[in-house]
Amino acid sequence: SEMCIRDSLSGGSVYNPSRTDGLRVPLDLNIAFHTDAGHSKTGGTFGTLGIYMTDFNEGLTAAGEDRYASRDLASMLLSNLHSDLSKYRWQVRQLWNRNYGEARAPMSVACILEMLSHQNFQDMRLAYDPQFKFDFARSVYKTIVKFEATQHKRDYAIQPLPVENFHITLNEKKRTATLRWSPTEDPLEPSAKPKSYIVYTRRGYEDFDNGTVVKGSSYTAELSAGTTYSFRITALNDGGESFPSE
Repeated sequence: SEMCIRDSLSGGSVYNPSRTDGLRVPLDLNIAFHTDAGHSKTGGTFGTLGIYMTDFNEGLTAAGEDRYASRDLASMLLSNLHSDLSKYRWQVRQLWNRNYGEARAPMSVACILEMLSHQNFQDMRLAYDPQFKFDFARSVYKTIVKFEATQHKRDYAIQPLPVENFHITLNEKKRTATLRWSPTEDPLEPSAKPKSYIVYTRRGYEDFDNGTVVKGSSYTAELSAGTTYSFRITALNDGGESFPSE
């Protein structure tokens, strides 16, 4: 069903031109996320495996690209996971060129990412750690952005991290509140530096508003008596908007 949905979306696009009954959505990259069997004999992490396939459709994608581009993607995923997750002593395993459906059937660049072993204790201990899950997902996201930028010869920027040290000073007589926060540096990605911020405001139990763009790391909000206010901050750059603060 996954393959049928993908083909019905991409059919007729430049990446899947032989399918004329699709919606022409240009899906040029496919990653299948799996967990794997197996366990570490040393008690450590089992780690991540990458699978791609080149021996199909005469070694080409539907757009005529060499299917070894799938190896490039799988290799980048493992290399960046090894680097980004080094604080967890995370292991990366082999790159396999093998006939698995999710690596073979897509007519564009594709690979399988066997993220971790569901039979290995240390892998599953980290699998339930919210910070590890965020770091793993962010590493994969960064690889996709960099791979696409390389493929299309474009510059890129990575989404900023959520801000830190968000605090509020209430100025009761002036009926204002001063909001201050700090950007969160990403030591693994220089391009993730924020350029500006968005301050979202909620009055009472209404939804948050559409936000106010702020260049610096502080903002003064005017208040009305008898109203409960809530605020949250996001960081912004050319790569997008961060997750919100508390």
